[in-house]
Amino acid sequence: MRRRARLVDPYRFDPGRRPNHHLAFGIGPHYCVGHTVARVSLRVWFEELFAAVEAMEPAGPVQHLCSTYVAGIKHLPVSLRFAPGAARLLHAELLAGSRG
Repeated sequence: MRRRARLVDPYRFDPGRRPNHHLAFGIGPHYCVGHTVARVSLRVWFEELFAAVEAMEPAGPVQHLCSTYVAGIKHLPVSLRFAPGAARLLHAELLAGSRG
């Protein structure tokens, strides 16, 4: 017996899809096989970004989480000042990365 498709056009990226029957990174047998690539990509992206930042300062009020489980920051606007030429370098690296 053939399984009925759960999503209309399942190979199209649609973050507003309703109903949304997806499995995120998950855990156990449903753990995403691409999680390592996603984590490494984000780590490299942040390393390159912070290497180009000359200064980072608060740009508004901090909003703290209201939780009995965890203490943390919910919202923290920041202002970044990039080192001279860093924006051009980051732009070139992003273009090179998008080409493969």
